[in-house]
Amino acid sequence: KELALANVDVRDVAVAGSSGRLRFNSEGSLGAALSHVVSRAGLVETIEVTAVTLPGACEAAGRIPDFIKMDVEGAEEEVLVGARDWLLEHRPRWVIDTHHRIGGKFTDAAVERVLAECRYRAWTELVGGFRTTFAVPEETQP
Repeated sequence: KELALANVDVRDVAVAGSSGRLRFNSEGSLGAALSHVVSRAGLVETIEVTAVTLPGACEAAGRIPDFIKMDVEGAEEEVLVGARDWLLEHRPRWVIDTHHRIGGKFTDAAVERVLAECRYRAWTELVGGFRTTFAVPEETQP
């Protein structure tokens, strides 16, 4: 669908830790997520989707963003780990929704750890009651 927005590039793909075909919970609500991250086996319909890594998505778009807002319903750590080398070379600022529980734990600590390994200063705040992780490259002064 055309949105007539010059600065928006819509792609029919999921961003994940690896490229390929993956199962996706297609319930159309907050539970919509990669099936291997959030299992809703037998509860919702799943579909197969094309997945790309963050570096692959940027390459397809033909640009490196200065800022990324990421909300991938629990796949945050996976996406960042899959982009580790890219993150050491390219230095966008981040706002990441980390209010998802995987294995009983919110994803903020894992996201902060991966970003720290990639030389980012990362911190999590409650924004509107939801965990949100912010990150800037260590070499950036706030």
